[in-house]
Amino acid sequence: DDAAGADALLAHACAAKDYARERRTGSYQFFRPEIGARAARRLRLEAELQEAIERDQFVVELQPRLDTRTRRVVGAEALVRWVHPERGLLAPEHFLDVAEASGLIVPIGARVLAAACRHASRWRAPLPVAVNVAPREFRGMSIVASVARALNDAGLPAARLQVEVSESHLLGEGGVQAIDALLRLKEGGVGVVLDRAGAGALAALRGVPLDGLKLDGEFVRAAAIDARDGEILAAVVALGKRLGVRVIAGGVETEAQFAFVRKAGCAEAQGFFLGRPLAPEAFAERVATPRGRRAAA
Repeated sequence: DDAAGADALLAHACAAKDYARERRTGSYQFFRPEIGARAARRLRLEAELQEAIERDQFVVELQPRLDTRTRRVVGAEALVRWVHPERGLLAPEHFLDVAEASGLIVPIGARVLAAACRHASRWRAPLPVAVNVAPREFRGMSIVASVARALNDAGLPAARLQVEVSESHLLGEGGVQAIDALLRLKEGGVGVVLDRAGAGALAALRGVPLDGLKLDGEFVRAAAIDARDGEILAAVVALGKRLGVRVIAGGVETEAQFAFVRKAGCAEAQGFFLGRPLAPEAFAERVATPRGRRAAA
């Protein structure tokens, strides 16, 4: 009943398997027509991503990172965008899961690294730029080669590049290989930031050569209104300070949240309240002069 031939039946079985894996059911999933339609959309998106790589349709925007005491810009995070020929400028949530599942995140990530380093090399202020690295990019140490090539091509000192890796990746499958790659990057002078950190960051800190710890936005927002979460956040900040790690508050969206993370001791912060992602030219203009490095709330 699920297909008219063997090839279609196998394709439908694979679609059901992928659907079950993504939802981590630990069980099974019967094929349904909507699962087939979803799989077909993913295949189309994968083909479009491959074409986007060939046509160089990916760009970066730069979100300012501010010092919590002075509100001056002290760095930026490079965020990938896809200039889709029909749908316009797409944020990562529209394509990143398919890019990671298909392995296309590796060439996309290499392009983001190259663009981030190229833009940072043109800033008048010698600020660091951070680039988020996906789990797939650590396989075969491809990230080490990509970083070396991007820095060399842009003429950017390694100390001005930070790679961000998520806490869940370091604690999950492939974490050991990721840590090995991070050690090699750290030896070359590149900074390492633990991204999307929550309470589990206490465990992830062991054995990881961290320069920064970026607290997850949801964690920050919850801590600003819940006393228990606030205590946990303060404990993570205190541990980071003892280990010499700069703690960064991510996802800051209100004045109250900014005041909270500042009082909690976070050294830096970023989020829509402090500055939305900017085109590279706009960011360069913002940090071109001392006045330009001052944040506008």
